[in-house]
Amino acid sequence: MSYDDLIKSILSEIDNDGFIPETSFPELKRDKLVNALRDCEQLGYLSHSSRSAQPLIITYYDGFDLHPTTYVTRAGKQFIEGKENSSTPTHQYNIQSVSGANFGENGSVTINYGASLSDIQTFIESTVDIDDKSEANELVNTLEKEPITPGLLKRFDNLLVKYPGLAKASGQVLLSIATGQLIK
Repeated sequence: MSYDDLIKSILSEIDNDGFIPETSFPELKRDKLVNALRDCEQLGYLSHSSRSAQPLIITYYDGFDLHPTTYVTRAGKQFIEGKENSSTPTHQYNIQSVSGANFGENGSVTINYGASLSDIQTFIESTVDIDDKSEANELVNTLEKEPITPGLLKRFDNLLVKYPGLAKASGQVLLSIATGQLIK
């Protein structure tokens, strides 16, 4: 039996109220079982509800006992079920490229969100159909001259749906405007 399987068996017996220190796991030496229980406590798989600072494992000369309020924690139950959580949460934000990124303590940082009004104009000239160019140019004028307010681009909804690249570039320009880094 692997150590993880032993831990799962111990946790399962405790969770099902079947753990009896004197009779559970007779094939193990007492100190090995106590060490496994201490590992469970240290890993956060076992806890107890006690108002005083009493230990989870109470050792005697000829044996040991668990605190009467010992229970398997959520982390312990997830370990039993094989659903251990990653201990390191991650957050990933993708705006564009990492050009201009600063790692460590390397002085000042220039953040480039990836689009300017001239980038949008280039996109319009190369991609947008002739029928939609006047509306697209109106979008550029709106981004350039009007303050950012809720619903600012509502009237361009169909255009932005039709040209997702234009929607992406417009969003990047709005972010640049909001952070005061717009490059015309």
